[in-house]
Amino acid sequence: MSRDKITPQEKIEIRILLETGLSQRQVPRLSNVSQKCIFGISKKLKQNLPLSNSVQQGRKKQQR
Repeated sequence: MSRDKITPQEKIEIRILLETGLSQRQVPRLSNVSQKCIFGISKKLKQNLPLSNSVQQGRKKQQR
């Protein structure tokens, strides 16, 4: 199961939709992304974090 990458431009569009007053349930219908993704972006906005991905984000690779 792979995760789709969301471009920085899409994140900016989602941010604009959230700031205009649309709910977290309305935005996924307009932008064709999951509600979980919208929740994550909204959470970053509330904490004043950058929308870009962190360098060490994701599951760590196992070393053999």
